[in-house]
Amino acid sequence: MARSRTTKFDASEVITNEIIRIIERGVLPWRKPWTAGGSSRPLRVGGEPYQGVNNFLLTMRTVMAGHSSPFWMTLPQANALDAKVRKG
Repeated sequence: MARSRTTKFDASEVITNEIIRIIERGVLPWRKPWTAGGSSRPLRVGGEPYQGVNNFLLTMRTVMAGHSSPFWMTLPQANALDAKVRKG
């Protein structure tokens, strides 16, 4: 039986490519005074702030996408709240 040739998700490659795209647009993400939806840190659905690289990445995504809320959740958390999540 032949093995599938699907590529494995590489988080570091995705993060690196996103930072490169931002820098190519002329924005230095580590110099910007980041705030996300009125908060200086992105928050889990329960209000606990993210830490480490998640803090940087989620804040960057929030600002770049123009979201007004600093809150993030996983798909299982959204399902537990009966939230409707669209694919993509």
